[in-house]
Amino acid sequence: MCQEFECGPTDFVMLVCDGISEGGFSNEAAVKLAAERLHIADGQPVDPGEAAMAVCTEATSAWGGLIT
Repeated sequence: MCQEFECGPTDFVMLVCDGISEGGFSNEAAVKLAAERLHIADGQPVDPGEAAMAVCTEATSAWGGLIT
């Protein structure tokens, strides 16, 4: 089954495994953190890799230092 989505200029797509979004770090929290990191401040470019690293770092912290 193929599904299409229409995205606006502020929309983004996240693909995460259960190792990121289980335990003490919910899907909602992961999306909120990524959105905060992707917010363009003062017209400066945003690095999506930095947002991804922030999500992984928070997930690692929530899991006590280990995610798989």
